[in-house]
Amino acid sequence: MESAASFQQALKVPSSHGSSLDSMEEHGKRKATVANVHVVIVEATNLKMVDKKGSNDPYCVLGLVQQGSSNLDIDKEQWAQGSPKNSPLPSRKLKQRQPSLECSDAYKTQTIKGTLSPRWNEEFILPVHNLPKEELHVYLWNHDGGCRCCSSEAPCHKKPSGFKNFLKAIKHNLENSHHFDDLMGMVAVPLKDLSTTPIDRWFDMKKHGNSQNNQHGRLRLQLNLIPTQREDDQCSLEDYYEVVEKMYNHAAEYKNEEDIVELSAATKKILEKFADRNNISRMTQCLIELVLFLEWTASSEKPSFTDRQISGAMISMEQALIQLRPLGAVCTETELSMFLRACQSYTQHYLYSLAQLPQVFPPDTAHFEQLAAQLSLILRLIHLKIDSSGSAFAPLKDRIHAQIQSDVNTWIEAKADEIRSDQIDSVIPETAGLVELIDEACILSTPTTAHKEFFLSMGIDYFKHVSLAMDRIFSCKAQALMLQMNKYLFRYQKFPDNVNRASKISLKLYLHLKKLHESVKSNCSSRDLFKMSLRDYTEWFKDAVIFWLQTFKIECDKRIEKSLEIDRDFVPVTSLVKYSNSSVDVLSCFAKITAEWNQICFGDADSFVMGVTKITDTICDGARRYADKISCILERNGYYDKDREAFDITDQLCITLNNIEHVRQYLKELPALLRWTEVVEAVSLKHESDSIGRKTERTLHRLRKTASSDLLMKSDQLLQKIAERMSSDIRRHIAVFTNVPTTETDKKGKEKPHSGHATDSLLLYIDSNLQTLYERLLSSVYPHIMAAIWKVIVRCIDEDLLNGQHPDYYTQIQKYVDILHSYFTQNGMQYVDIDGCYGNLRDRLQLNSCSTEEIILQHFQSLADDVSTPVFESYGQVAMKVGYMEETHGVVTLFVKVISCTNLPGLDRSGLSDPYVALDLQPRTLFPEVKTQKTRVVMANLNPVYNEIFVFHGIGKDMMSKPGACLQMTIMDFDCLVADDFAGEVLVSLSSINPMAFNEHVEDQPVIIRSLLRPTGHCQELKVMEARVSWDDAAKTFLAERHNVIYNQPERTDQKDVMVTVTGSPSLSTLTSNLLSFFGGSSKN
Repeated sequence: MESAASFQQALKVPSSHGSSLDSMEEHGKRKATVANVHVVIVEATNLKMVDKKGSNDPYCVLGLVQQGSSNLDIDKEQWAQGSPKNSPLPSRKLKQRQPSLECSDAYKTQTIKGTLSPRWNEEFILPVHNLPKEELHVYLWNHDGGCRCCSSEAPCHKKPSGFKNFLKAIKHNLENSHHFDDLMGMVAVPLKDLSTTPIDRWFDMKKHGNSQNNQHGRLRLQLNLIPTQREDDQCSLEDYYEVVEKMYNHAAEYKNEEDIVELSAATKKILEKFADRNNISRMTQCLIELVLFLEWTASSEKPSFTDRQISGAMISMEQALIQLRPLGAVCTETELSMFLRACQSYTQHYLYSLAQLPQVFPPDTAHFEQLAAQLSLILRLIHLKIDSSGSAFAPLKDRIHAQIQSDVNTWIEAKADEIRSDQIDSVIPETAGLVELIDEACILSTPTTAHKEFFLSMGIDYFKHVSLAMDRIFSCKAQALMLQMNKYLFRYQKFPDNVNRASKISLKLYLHLKKLHESVKSNCSSRDLFKMSLRDYTEWFKDAVIFWLQTFKIECDKRIEKSLEIDRDFVPVTSLVKYSNSSVDVLSCFAKITAEWNQICFGDADSFVMGVTKITDTICDGARRYADKISCILERNGYYDKDREAFDITDQLCITLNNIEHVRQYLKELPALLRWTEVVEAVSLKHESDSIGRKTERTLHRLRKTASSDLLMKSDQLLQKIAERMSSDIRRHIAVFTNVPTTETDKKGKEKPHSGHATDSLLLYIDSNLQTLYERLLSSVYPHIMAAIWKVIVRCIDEDLLNGQHPDYYTQIQKYVDILHSYFTQNGMQYVDIDGCYGNLRDRLQLNSCSTEEIILQHFQSLADDVSTPVFESYGQVAMKVGYMEETHGVVTLFVKVISCTNLPGLDRSGLSDPYVALDLQPRTLFPEVKTQKTRVVMANLNPVYNEIFVFHGIGKDMMSKPGACLQMTIMDFDCLVADDFAGEVLVSLSSINPMAFNEHVEDQPVIIRSLLRPTGHCQELKVMEARVSWDDAAKTFLAERHNVIYNQPERTDQKDVMVTVTGSPSLSTLTSNLLSFFGGSSKN
């Protein structure tokens, strides 16, 4: 009563209303609804049979009970409280079977008849009064037909009927000797395990009070916890705040001995009862008290509360939040607004009272602990997590942001003062110092978990603000230094040492700025990127790029020179295959260049292309220089000296070849290492032209292929020198079968083939050397050395081959060559005839292996096949008609009509000729009985007309298809006193002449026009014949005939140049003029 009077006095309530205050204690006994649980009973399955009829009639009863109060036994007290007076007590049997629910409301579903898998899909909403201690109990019953309380004829209520009503029905059945329904199982679900998120799951049912039994089926439930809202007719939040404020105003008038404003325990109890009566939750009570403490402390007109009191209010608030947070909604908008306003006022007041915050950069745990101690109360307010937006603590964030920027600026400026230099070219040491400073800054801006979480708890992204502050300061300093650096580079561009030093330092600055830029980007969000000053840092280094590339080249050359000076160790690839450390060192240099360029990674497409092209050229040029120098070292050591008595395959030779190949193979990786595809795409995209991209790609590939070809050429030169050194031994072995007869005479004087294999010694020699090379050379080099040795063998055979021997000699040599060729191809030689030497040797052996008659036929066939018109000088044309008619016994008759000649050369002093045509069938060995036929002589005419027909009888039909058999038409200039002059000849292959029917005449054949040709003595057939003259009469006769026309070709007297004129084809004359001009000739040559 004393506390009620105090409460009445604080609120200034008249005494007549005292009874209403006293009634608050009775009202506190009521249970307020804090939430509702939404239950959907869906279905059950796997139920056991309990009905003697062979099927069940299941239904469910559900309600909320206090934990530990649910009891299946119906004791006397429960029965007396839940049933009307004088109700009979249940029997012992019923006492063991029947349940009871200690709750105010019970709910029941419909009864599903005759099934063990019932489906209900019925919804219920149950009020929750004590969330942590209440449980949802669902009982599954089997309806007994004699029980009226659950009769199917009775209506099924979804509204709560009350547990008392349920017991009344049981009592009524017992009084009338009815059987009660059978309990099939139950499910208990603690409400504290539920949330506002709906769940749908199966629960295993068990017998009530017997956890040892097996499960009795499964029940499917859908559960959802729904927080309740206060009714509008209750006491408002503002009214309750005013009540609490008045209570503390009253308490402030009567402070305790410690001068602390504090409510008595009785007053607090009255406030709690008042809050319960008005359905004000515990969380709201704690929030109002905390808001009052914060506002009074921040106000200069109100008494302040101690830190202990504020901390206690926070603890009460935390406990209330722990209980209500699972329900979802925590605060109303009004409560949140009051809390935010109070927190903001308190934060401003608290920060104003602080003279200075501890240093927050560089990050230091001791400083952060000091900051946490100073801001302990504010941090606890933040940790309540009521303000998700963080707006209430904006002053704190602004204060810490300003402190971060100030500390970062102070730290950088202090470090920058240490690196300032008074030297003449101070840009070099200052840039080096800035590089070290940026490196240290990158370390400090790398997030650590503890520090990041500490500031995130206050809603501050510490490392983002640190990074942005560094970005702003370092961008200004770096840009200013690069302006000075560019001037330095251009001023000293003719001094390589200065440029090299400055380029290295500026490149380090670029790479460290790139690292800082990446660090800032990783610490910031995408919407903060526009604030970054370093986003354009690549623009500051455009002028320095060309000097970097120049430095790459200088360093590459130095590295190559140094690697060759200390080249003593070998790197084994296998047990025998090796290459020296110089190649490894050179490739390390190339890899370093590519790695540094990839680190540079310019964003500008044109600079990107220029850099990649220059790097590619630097590496390719370095590979060429290395190959040249290492081969020169080998030559300088006298490895190829011809005065050396013997030639052996040594490690030095193999290692040199492997070194060159090792470097050459690296060039194949350049497209991937330097990202050529990205380069092409970038330049094509910038200029919106695929052709520019393709040109760039072709340029890069051309650089690589040219360098690779040069290295292959260098290897081939070395291999060729090796082969040349082996040529003396090879030639000695080749002489075994090239300089001795291929046959030997038996006892009777007859020739027989030479015994044994003449190539054995050569193959043994080659095999021993190739085996050594195969074991010591890289697999990609071995085919080249085989090709070089094969080339030497072919050349030696061609040079040592004897001329003018019998065909059998050349046939045997061809077999030896085939054996050697088979050996090389089987051992992996890929390049058989690169320069045509092998093909020329085969042609020579094949021609010399033929008989004289076969060679003559080949000669005439080649002349007959040449139907081209001379480009530079023409000796006229012959018009003719030819055909043959088949006679009896495989004999044909050849008809030839000589029509005319045109543009013949003048061979007389008058500039004219007295031409006639002589007709023969060649070669004469095939047509020994055929006589030469001639036309009449047309005097003083260069365009004679004959129209004469000639007939050749008795020609074998098989001759018309024999290669080399031809009709020879020789145009001669008739002279009276001296031998006739040769003007030219035309040969027509007999196989090209068309047959005529019996009713056809040669006049019916088409006209053939052929140009006159003057043969030369340069053809291979004539050379072979000349070599056989000493022992072959047929060759001697044939040569005499051909020499008569070859060496009897007088110069023409009509004009010295007769160009070919083709009617309707002016382009041919133009071509002739151009060709004359190309060879330096004049029109009168």
